[in-house]
Amino acid sequence: MARDTNYTKIYKRYASNPTLVTDPVGKMVRGQFYQVLEYKYVEEADDSKTWSPSSAPIIYTLYVSGGDDLVHCIKLSSINPITVKQLFKKLVDELDGEIDPGKNARSFYNNKMKTMSFFAKNFYRTYKLSGILRCISLDMDTTKLIPKSMVSSGVASMGYKTYGRRGKITNIDVNPKDNKFKKYKGEQPKNQKNR
Repeated sequence: MARDTNYTKIYKRYASNPTLVTDPVGKMVRGQFYQVLEYKYVEEADDSKTWSPSSAPIIYTLYVSGGDDLVHCIKLSSINPITVKQLFKKLVDELDGEIDPGKNARSFYNNKMKTMSFFAKNFYRTYKLSGILRCISLDMDTTKLIPKSMVSSGVASMGYKTYGRRGKITNIDVNPKDNKFKKYKGEQPKNQKNR
């Protein structure tokens, strides 16, 4: 079992555009980074935990369901920033070079998470969606989460996809010039004129 260390302060340096999510049940999406500020535990009716922004856990959501009242995620703030690169390099989509959990959460878990047993055993978490009382959505600089060699060689870029509950795909890019989402909208690159 991995040691429970809090790397929140380090990951906060990679994050930008913090946005308070006032209704986590209706607003949380899959493939997004969140910082959980307050959580009400299931076991005890009156037991809730509140964290300060400097120590609150940062999670990466893998599955969010209002019907099941569940959030499956990776507790990012417990993973050493050097070790996390081994996780996220496997999440980079080969087509567009961005972190993408895929459209189907079950196939993602079966095809990727199960093969990464160290992360699945030590950092995979399940929360009750209704138990998340307050959280902050974070735009994460993903170039800090994947090996530098993948970024410098152009295999990976600075972006990631999120999936809403009704199939809405959103591309989060910290650098708008790096947006390769146009491939998913059916646009083809413009042909260069022959000289």
